[in-house]
Amino acid sequence: RESLTELKNEKLKLSSDIQKKERLDEQLQKLTNTIQTLKEEIETDKISLEPINVRFQLKINLLALE
Repeated sequence: RESLTELKNEKLKLSSDIQKKERLDEQLQKLTNTIQTLKEEIETDKISLEPINVRFQLKINLLALE
């Protein structure tokens, strides 16, 4: 049978592990939010660059015809 000290130590370890998991879950959520924000910013930037890209492609095509 386990001693009281062993049980207390196990309880402390479990408590510590739970706290670590909670911190990791919080970090994961923050990183997930950051990734989502960055994806949205990239999409917005792509859309804003589209007219420039079209003009650039037209110029390349015109140069190719010369």
